[in-house]
Amino acid sequence: MAYLRSIPTIDSNLFTWDKQFKMLHAEISTLQGNGLRGLYGQIYDDACDVGIKIRSRRTEEDVIFYLADEVRNDDDEIQEWIFLPVEEFVRKNPKLAFISVNILND
Repeated sequence: MAYLRSIPTIDSNLFTWDKQFKMLHAEISTLQGNGLRGLYGQIYDDACDVGIKIRSRRTEEDVIFYLADEVRNDDDEIQEWIFLPVEEFVRKNPKLAFISVNILND
């Protein structure tokens, strides 16, 4: 499977690192205010998985995370999107297996 270029790339500096929960988190308004157009895109050319790509400012490497869950309130409004790393990236760097990316719908 080939990765598509339509996956939005987001700078890691736009996220806050929560060391206790091993989670990167940000508010959608912060990401949109920094040029993000559309939260996620199709990851593979032959599958319907969607996700985001985060570029590390420290390493300049990209990691793709897939949309694992949408947290909704009682009115069925999305409160939060939860992304987990694509398995290929976890194989390259096993520490990624414990990291999630949470984007709050503020």
